[in-house]
Amino acid sequence: MKIKIVLIAEAMLGGIRKHVCDIACGLDSKRFDVYLIYSEARADETFFHEKDRLAEKGVKLICLNEMQREINLGDYKSYRKLLKILKEIKPDIVHCHSSKAGIIGRFAAKRCKVRKIFYTPNAYAFQDMGLKKLKRIIYVSAEKFLSRFATTMTINVSRGEMEMAKKYLIDKDCKFTLIYNGVSRAAPGERDTILKELNLPADKICIGANARCAEQKDPFTFLKIAEEVIRIKPDVQFLYIGDGSLYRQMKEWVKQRGLSDKIHLPGFRQDAGRAVAGFDIFLSTSLYEGMPYSLLEAIGAGVPIIATDVTGNNELVFPGENGLLFEKGNAEAGARCIIKQLDENIIKKDVVVSFRERFSLARMMERYVEVITA
Repeated sequence: MKIKIVLIAEAMLGGIRKHVCDIACGLDSKRFDVYLIYSEARADETFFHEKDRLAEKGVKLICLNEMQREINLGDYKSYRKLLKILKEIKPDIVHCHSSKAGIIGRFAAKRCKVRKIFYTPNAYAFQDMGLKKLKRIIYVSAEKFLSRFATTMTINVSRGEMEMAKKYLIDKDCKFTLIYNGVSRAAPGERDTILKELNLPADKICIGANARCAEQKDPFTFLKIAEEVIRIKPDVQFLYIGDGSLYRQMKEWVKQRGLSDKIHLPGFRQDAGRAVAGFDIFLSTSLYEGMPYSLLEAIGAGVPIIATDVTGNNELVFPGENGLLFEKGNAEAGARCIIKQLDENIIKKDVVVSFRERFSLARMMERYVEVITA
């Protein structure tokens, strides 16, 4: 008899969407009966294309749009609906992804007496250092309660994320395990082709990012770094692929400074994961992360990385080997790292060497099946 597993995710965009879809498609359909419960309230365009691939793999898709990011009156309604769905499916395993699904999903799974309940935070909400003290206390308390009351195991995607949980005494150490995100290697030799598709000159250095235009990603530090580098190296081009709540403000910022011919903001691209192979340097300015897929894709494509020294980033970037790290929010330090790399080429080793076996998609799925079937 097949093992019934239900994956639950409120946000189907960016790295979370990729992670959940990779798991759903990667599970052996001869061994697992896979269900995906999701919301379209925060879903990117790529997810709607992914739905066909999921269906072809035999994944049963269940839309639950009442499940939304913000705390609201619809939460109880989504909980009741989820409860009904789980009672009908009678799953052996439930795996919840990120905070909102982690709250509603674990409560519902516990109520339905599901034998195994897993949780992947994809960066805890309390990792945001900008949180007010009361909010942090509430988030930490909620994580503690749910981990102890309704979680078989938390699957962390980075060691830093796992250590953060232990620091705040979320639960016993044995209740956490680490599985790094994994990706497939990018096809070599695509740089010029990709830059041509993006209407950028292949004979100029291209420094880029693939990230949401959201506070967590700190895109204005990216723009400030770009402005400083362009002042010193006028021929360098910058590219920020992504959209989000700050997109219009970013466009206006670039326009006001007369940098529209140097800093390019094409918005969302379905092939953003492939597009990183067109970069000469990948620049990440995130304030905090779980385990960023965009950096994994860059490393897999052999692209050096300049990134903020935060959880997630600093487990992928090895200074002098595949990249450099700088203090979050420090645009001057970020610009200095880029100038240093451009002038001295200090990232000399084959970047792909640092990809290693632990960051492959096959290794991620192997570890995942080991954990959920133990």
